[in-house]
Amino acid sequence: MGGRRKRGKANGCAALSDSCPMGTLRASIAWVRGLNHCHCPPPPPPEECQLFNMEAAVTKLEVMFQKAESDLDYIQHKLEFEVKKSLPDDSSGEENPLTLLKELSMMKSRYKSLCAQLEQVAVEQKESMNCIRATLNNTMKMVQQLEQQADLELSPLTKEEQTAVQQLQSHSPGQTSGGADLHKTTLM
Repeated sequence: MGGRRKRGKANGCAALSDSCPMGTLRASIAWVRGLNHCHCPPPPPPEECQLFNMEAAVTKLEVMFQKAESDLDYIQHKLEFEVKKSLPDDSSGEENPLTLLKELSMMKSRYKSLCAQLEQVAVEQKESMNCIRATLNNTMKMVQQLEQQADLELSPLTKEEQTAVQQLQSHSPGQTSGGADLHKTTLM
């Protein structure tokens, strides 16, 4: 044992000398075998080893995911087989629970899509109706002003025109008191 301590400096212990004359591999082997007499930490593995370890870990994860996916596929096929086996031979495809579940899932996704489209159409329809009402209201006000400026005799509205004006006013938001004067005007 005493001979090894004397040769420690010659063996290239990092604690006893500034540089390690032994290769990294030899220093690692000496440390693993317990020949590291001064309890120095093991030398760091070369960068190539670290990359190899990372690649090995990634490969291991990929294999684990592939196995999990394979297990899930096996379970799915086994369940389908059990359901088919439990159904009578004369059962139609509509009674098959697997088929019904698949159709239900497709219908749910289609329903969600249609609901989103319906909401979009409703918003656009509301915007369009508000724009039409505002334009019609402004047009009626301009006609009334023109008739007043031209000193024309105001002709009474027909029954259809009165009904249309009432419907417009009942659906238009923020109706002002000036809307009552619109009954006196005619649309040209």
